[in-house]
Amino acid sequence: MRKSVSALAFAVALSSLSAFAVDIPKVSPSASVAQVVGTTRIEIQYHRPGVKGRTIWGELVPHGEMWRLGANDATTLSFTDPVWISGQEVPAGTYSFFAIPAKDRWTFVLNRNTKLWGAFAHDPKEDQLRFEVTPEDSAHTEWMTFALTPVGEDKVEVEFRWEKLRATFPIEVKVRALVWARIDEALAAKDIDAATYSRAASYSIATRERVKEGLTWSELALAQKRTAFALEANAKLLALNGRTAEAITTMLEARKLGEGQLPSEFFKRVDAALAEWRTAAPK
Repeated sequence: MRKSVSALAFAVALSSLSAFAVDIPKVSPSASVAQVVGTTRIEIQYHRPGVKGRTIWGELVPHGEMWRLGANDATTLSFTDPVWISGQEVPAGTYSFFAIPAKDRWTFVLNRNTKLWGAFAHDPKEDQLRFEVTPEDSAHTEWMTFALTPVGEDKVEVEFRWEKLRATFPIEVKVRALVWARIDEALAAKDIDAATYSRAASYSIATRERVKEGLTWSELALAQKRTAFALEANAKLLALNGRTAEAITTMLEARKLGEGQLPSEFFKRVDAALAEWRTAAPK
């Protein structure tokens, strides 16, 4: 009877442990890095092994074999929009991110199966992309790390570092094409509000693209809500369309409407534009 009670108590204790599971820290801690390019979010999730005095390349990480680019679960690379890597388009989504290291050249691999522990169940049929990168010598990095560094408005550089090696490659995003597609979609809807017209006009000013349409959008925004900011945008688009005299008149109206309400930065911006246009305007 005592044995039965003891066995029952032990079973209850085990069930209590499972109900209140302890989170055990991993030897290679998890990490992530993300960067927005335009409106596209790019993110890498991985686990960071340490060097710990070991020989990494050719021993711990064998040459010529598929490697998980970290520890534990396979590293993942994700994008919220299509991107271009090594001249090839990669659809939006999340991918397992592997490498095949060699002495002089590495092959990086994006695979559509993201539910993988390491690279043990990697299936080449699920590969989305393979591309090669030449690694470089670098200062010692004890804990494996990734970095994402913006390069201009439409590109980010992916940097991998571990031990005394680094490898980099760019990811490109067709930022303007994506934004214009979303603007066109928004403008195709019914009952478009002033804010939507204003955002479209602002992007036309920022990119200096589609400025004739931009002028129309700014006028439609003004028709709904005549504000100092809407007048400023309209003036800038008048100037971009070569209508400098009208731009000056409209900007002066924007300045007057903003007096006593808007911060000094607005008036500095307005006065700079007026000075530029007056210099360029015919005498």
